[in-house]
Amino acid sequence: MSTGEPTPYTSGEESALADAVAGALEEEGGEFTTIKVRADVEWSGESRGVRETRLTISDFDAIKGPLERAQRETQRAASTGRSRSYRAKSPIAQVHQLSVTKHGRESLSGIGVTARTMRGWRLGRTPSKANQTRIAEAYEQAANRKANEATARAISARHEFAEAFNRELRDGEGVDIRLRNIESFHVED
Repeated sequence: MSTGEPTPYTSGEESALADAVAGALEEEGGEFTTIKVRADVEWSGESRGVRETRLTISDFDAIKGPLERAQRETQRAASTGRSRSYRAKSPIAQVHQLSVTKHGRESLSGIGVTARTMRGWRLGRTPSKANQTRIAEAYEQAANRKANEATARAISARHEFAEAFNRELRDGEGVDIRLRNIESFHVED
């Protein structure tokens, strides 16, 4: 059997894996040590194509916590939207609003203009078209900061779950396995 390196999961594949495991647990409940899955199964870096197979997880408890965290962070990300306080329309109003908060100032500092130009804007001078675009991007970055951070936490939690799942699958089967394009996923005792 090949002992090649497994191909890393994409963020989307990690999300699909977490969803498949969570869905199977919700439907079938309880702890498990064996899964029955129909997916593109990769053994030690070598795809075997879509097939149905039974696989052993060495320790359910080792994946339970990371799965719960992934679900919790994904739910938070889904419910965290754009900050409602960001309503300014004109570039000057956006610069003013960004200037009064720590995160806004951080966003403004990233647009690469001189302190003199910034003072001019705060005094009411109209920014150039290129700078208006930069201001709008900084404004959107600040307005979406919480949502972007929540999304990053969800992606990280799903990655940690996928790593824990892979570790327990490797311990149970003795080889690195990746499940892609999951068509069905069932748990068994």
